[in-house]
Amino acid sequence: ETNRPPPAGSAERGRGAGVRQNSVSPRRRPSQAERTKATMTPLANRTAKKATRTAAAALVIMCCCSLFLSLALGRPLPGERSPRALLESDAIDPSSPAKGKGQYGVDKSSVTSPHKALLFVPQQSDGENATFPAVVFAHGLCGPANLYEDWLERLASHGYIVMANQEQEECKTPSIWNPFSIFDSIGNLRAQSDGKKMVQHVLEEADFLAARDDVRPNDMALVGHSMGGGAVIAAAAELASSHPNLIRSVVTVAPWNGSTFKNVPSSVAGNLGDTDLLILCSRNDQICPCSGEIGLATGIGSSWMSYSFLQTIFYTSDNTWQGGAQAIFDGAKGNKEANTTLVEFKSGGHFALAGISDDAIRKLGAQMSSGSGLGGFNQFFINAAVSSGEEVSSASSPSLFAASPLRFSSLLSLNRSYALRASID
Repeated sequence: ETNRPPPAGSAERGRGAGVRQNSVSPRRRPSQAERTKATMTPLANRTAKKATRTAAAALVIMCCCSLFLSLALGRPLPGERSPRALLESDAIDPSSPAKGKGQYGVDKSSVTSPHKALLFVPQQSDGENATFPAVVFAHGLCGPANLYEDWLERLASHGYIVMANQEQEECKTPSIWNPFSIFDSIGNLRAQSDGKKMVQHVLEEADFLAARDDVRPNDMALVGHSMGGGAVIAAAAELASSHPNLIRSVVTVAPWNGSTFKNVPSSVAGNLGDTDLLILCSRNDQICPCSGEIGLATGIGSSWMSYSFLQTIFYTSDNTWQGGAQAIFDGAKGNKEANTTLVEFKSGGHFALAGISDDAIRKLGAQMSSGSGLGGFNQFFINAAVSSGEEVSSASSPSLFAASPLRFSSLLSLNRSYALRASID
């Protein structure tokens, strides 16, 4: 076999394959090593090849395991070794959480341009020209900004300029004495739940604050609760494209992954660029749970009344809000430019997560239903709603913002390109 002349046309085939071959090389006597190799049995040859492949596979597995462990342990990338706070303030010591009110007095005012909003500004002494980080806050559906006023003011006292939208606040209930008022009530709820309009308000407020002399350039956070939580994600995605580096971070509490936005928040959560995202939710929230059906504790979320309400007001029959906060996290964690953190609480009511008491909810319910004509029965229905919602959800849930407003740097101790999910029982 080794002395057989090369087949005819081999030179031509070599030329066709791009190999230069002018003549056939003269035959030579094979070496001892070549004769030994030629006499190896097929079984031995296969064994050698198998051992080589096994060694290569083992090397690949070792490399993959090392990479996986480094990611699982959150090992920092070179040059990214320091924890990153959501939005630093000079008035907060990074080594300890901020508790209670801060060192600044706060000036509270109302503005009408670009639209109706509350403005909280840290007070400065005469001649002082300090600049502060800024926060845009977006309220929940039917939840007026003054419902959150205590912790918004507390936040400002720690050295933040805070602006809170006061549009889309008033929800109306129908009157039993006017059957046609149901249509006014439906129209009102549809207008108040218009996510596109709320996103526009957030964008206007970001422009308003960025133009102030006392706001640090490119040092702003967007914070929202419920419907506002979905709105700030959608707004941050737009700003990441139109105004890169303007928004440092987004904090969303019990976010609504709703259907009335131009894009469902979970579908754009991965488009935030280098903006960090913190998501807080409760697995037992009856309105916007981390995932799963709404109203699960009582079963009302799967009732025909619930589906009718969803279709009439929100134009959807999805009683999971397209996967909820978990879907937002899943959509965002592929963003390798920023931190994405999801914190799940075992219990906690939809309003308790935002520091709103049951008494405040009852007061708001009484205001909303004042024109219903139910008189003393109003309180019965309000108490029933609180009992089946907040009390079922909360157990002994804390007010997250009471002690440490916007101080979640300990939760964001991972570095860029990592996503964190934590569950707190």
